[in-house]
Amino acid sequence: MFGGKAGGSQIEAATAGWAAAALAGLAGFFQISSLRSVDRRLAAAGQRTAPVVAGRLGAAFCLALVAAAGGLIALEARAGINDPVRAVAATVLIAVIYLARGARGDGREDGDERSAADHACVGV
Repeated sequence: MFGGKAGGSQIEAATAGWAAAALAGLAGFFQISSLRSVDRRLAAAGQRTAPVVAGRLGAAFCLALVAAAGGLIALEARAGINDPVRAVAATVLIAVIYLARGARGDGREDGDERSAADHACVGV
Protein backbone atom coordinates (compact mmCIF):
# COMPACT_ATOMS: atom_id res chain seq x y z
CA MET A 1 0.00 0.00 0.00
CA PHE A 2 2.80 2.45 0.88
CA GLY A 3 5.52 2.38 -1.77
CA GLY A 4 4.89 -1.25 -2.75
CA LYS A 5 3.26 -2.83 -5.75
CA ALA A 6 -0.28 -2.14 -4.59
CA GLY A 7 -2.64 -0.77 -7.15
CA GLY A 8 -5.24 1.90 -6.66
CA SER A 9 -7.93 -0.68 -5.96
CA GLN A 10 -6.28 -1.72 -2.67
CA ILE A 11 -6.17 1.86 -1.49
CA GLU A 12 -9.79 2.37 -2.53
CA ALA A 13 -10.73 -0.83 -0.67
CA ALA A 14 -9.23 0.60 2.53
CA THR A 15 -11.35 3.72 2.18
CA ALA A 16 -14.52 1.68 2.69
CA GLY A 17 -13.30 0.91 6.19
CA TRP A 18 -12.35 4.53 6.79
CA ALA A 19 -15.79 5.72 5.70
CA ALA A 20 -17.48 3.12 7.88
CA ALA A 21 -15.25 4.10 10.83
CA ALA A 22 -16.12 7.78 10.53
CA LEU A 23 -19.87 7.13 10.19
CA ALA A 24 -19.99 4.54 12.96
CA GLY A 25 -17.87 6.60 15.35
CA LEU A 26 -20.08 9.63 15.00
CA ALA A 27 -23.24 7.51 15.19
CA GLY A 28 -22.03 5.88 18.40
CA PHE A 29 -21.19 9.23 19.92
CA PHE A 30 -24.56 10.77 19.11
CA GLN A 31 -26.48 7.66 20.17
CA ILE A 32 -24.90 7.66 23.62
CA SER A 33 -24.94 11.42 24.17
CA SER A 34 -28.58 11.80 23.16
CA LEU A 35 -29.83 8.87 25.28
CA ARG A 36 -28.08 9.69 28.54
CA SER A 37 -31.07 11.55 30.05
CA VAL A 38 -33.44 8.80 28.89
CA ASP A 39 -31.32 6.18 30.65
CA ARG A 40 -31.37 8.19 33.86
CA ARG A 41 -35.16 8.47 33.73
CA LEU A 42 -35.50 4.73 33.09
CA ALA A 43 -33.25 3.99 36.06
CA ALA A 44 -35.25 6.36 38.27
CA ALA A 45 -38.48 4.65 37.20
CA GLY A 46 -37.08 1.26 38.24
CA GLN A 47 -36.55 -0.23 34.77
CA ARG A 48 -34.37 -3.32 34.74
CA THR A 49 -30.92 -2.82 33.28
CA ALA A 50 -30.64 -5.91 31.05
CA PRO A 51 -33.40 -5.01 28.54
CA VAL A 52 -32.14 -1.44 28.24
CA VAL A 53 -28.56 -2.56 27.65
CA ALA A 54 -29.67 -5.21 25.15
CA GLY A 55 -31.67 -2.63 23.25
CA ARG A 56 -28.78 -0.16 23.18
CA LEU A 57 -26.35 -2.85 21.99
CA GLY A 58 -28.75 -4.00 19.28
CA ALA A 59 -29.30 -0.46 18.05
CA ALA A 60 -25.55 0.21 18.11
CA PHE A 61 -24.82 -2.91 16.07
CA CYS A 62 -27.46 -1.87 13.54
CA LEU A 63 -25.78 1.54 13.26
CA ALA A 64 -22.44 -0.17 12.61
CA LEU A 65 -24.01 -2.35 9.91
CA VAL A 66 -25.57 0.68 8.21
CA ALA A 67 -22.23 2.50 8.30
CA ALA A 68 -20.44 -0.53 6.87
CA ALA A 69 -23.07 -0.88 4.16
CA GLY A 70 -22.58 2.77 3.22
CA GLY A 71 -18.83 2.31 2.87
CA LEU A 72 -19.22 -0.90 0.87
CA ILE A 73 -21.83 0.60 -1.46
CA ALA A 74 -19.52 3.54 -2.15
CA LEU A 75 -16.62 1.15 -2.78
CA GLU A 76 -18.67 -0.99 -5.16
CA ALA A 77 -19.87 2.05 -7.07
CA ARG A 78 -16.38 3.54 -7.33
CA ALA A 79 -14.02 0.61 -7.90
CA GLY A 80 -15.79 -2.71 -7.45
CA ILE A 81 -15.06 -5.31 -4.79
CA ASN A 82 -12.53 -7.99 -5.73
CA ASP A 83 -12.76 -10.07 -2.53
CA PRO A 84 -16.27 -9.51 -1.11
CA VAL A 85 -15.95 -11.79 1.94
CA ARG A 86 -12.80 -10.12 3.18
CA ALA A 87 -14.02 -6.61 2.34
CA VAL A 88 -17.34 -7.09 4.16
CA ALA A 89 -15.73 -8.71 7.21
CA ALA A 90 -13.04 -6.04 7.53
CA THR A 91 -15.43 -3.14 7.00
CA VAL A 92 -17.96 -4.43 9.54
CA LEU A 93 -15.18 -5.06 12.07
CA ILE A 94 -13.80 -1.55 11.64
CA ALA A 95 -17.31 -0.08 11.93
CA VAL A 96 -17.98 -1.96 15.19
CA ILE A 97 -14.62 -0.93 16.67
CA TYR A 98 -15.12 2.74 15.86
CA LEU A 99 -18.74 2.63 16.99
CA ALA A 100 -17.50 1.52 20.40
CA ARG A 101 -14.83 4.20 20.30
CA GLY A 102 -17.43 6.85 19.48
CA ALA A 103 -19.72 5.62 22.23
CA ARG A 104 -16.82 5.84 24.67
CA GLY A 105 -16.32 9.44 23.57
CA ASP A 106 -19.14 10.73 25.76
CA GLY A 107 -18.11 8.83 28.87
CA ARG A 108 -16.13 11.77 30.22
CA GLU A 109 -16.20 13.31 33.64
CA ASP A 110 -17.58 16.82 34.07
CA GLY A 111 -14.16 18.39 34.54
CA ASP A 112 -12.62 16.79 31.45
CA GLU A 113 -10.86 19.33 29.24
CA ARG A 114 -11.09 17.34 26.01
CA SER A 115 -14.21 17.57 23.95
CA ALA A 116 -16.16 14.32 23.74
CA ALA A 117 -16.60 14.80 20.00
CA ASP A 118 -12.81 15.14 19.62
CA HIS A 119 -12.36 11.90 21.54
CA ALA A 120 -14.95 10.15 19.36
CA CYS A 121 -13.16 11.14 16.15
CA VAL A 122 -9.57 10.40 17.21
CA GLY A 123 -7.96 8.19 14.64
CA VAL A 124 -10.59 8.70 11.95
